[in-house]
Amino acid sequence: MPTSLLVDYGCVISLPQPAAAVRALETAVPDVAPVDFWHGYWDLRLDYDRGMPDLDYWSGVLGRPATEAESTRLTELDIAGWSTVDERVTALLDRAVDAGVPLGLLSNAPVTMARALEAAPWAARFTSLTFSGDLRVAKPDAEAYLAAARALGAHPSEVVFVDDRPENIAGAHAVGMTALHHTSADALERDLGRHLPLR
Repeated sequence: MPTSLLVDYGCVISLPQPAAAVRALETAVPDVAPVDFWHGYWDLRLDYDRGMPDLDYWSGVLGRPATEAESTRLTELDIAGWSTVDERVTALLDRAVDAGVPLGLLSNAPVTMARALEAAPWAARFTSLTFSGDLRVAKPDAEAYLAAARALGAHPSEVVFVDDRPENIAGAHAVGMTALHHTSADALERDLGRHLPLR
């Protein structure tokens, strides 16, 4: 039976990037059209999540060598855009922790973003924080889930995993975890309550 909870960060704990944050990113470097910016942003994102250096990533996104100043600014804006927390979800996590459930994070996140997330107030409630940038491997690779389970001190069969992406849900199922597809805080409360105690 599951005894531990492992959750994703982006679009689970965090809300999607607000429109203002999207606009700030795509206009930060005026010589790159927004459509080209976002094409590069998402095409290279998994490489970035696996540990690609900030400067290399933003150079790829821009389609030309980025300056250090551009890389730093874009990284700051990117982190800020993913930093709005869904307080309804963190309240549910608090209820699980109060009920004695060990809580872990497994996030596909670049190294610089990982360091920022570790310092966020919400991170204090977690037993373990596992980031793809540190592992150099990302969901849905099996090793990402296994590393997170080890960090949490749990066997995969003891873990309930929550993510917003179907491919990551499938990856968790493949290693033996109970996996829940996150769609809303209300649905998460219902689904978690079927597997773990919530105080």
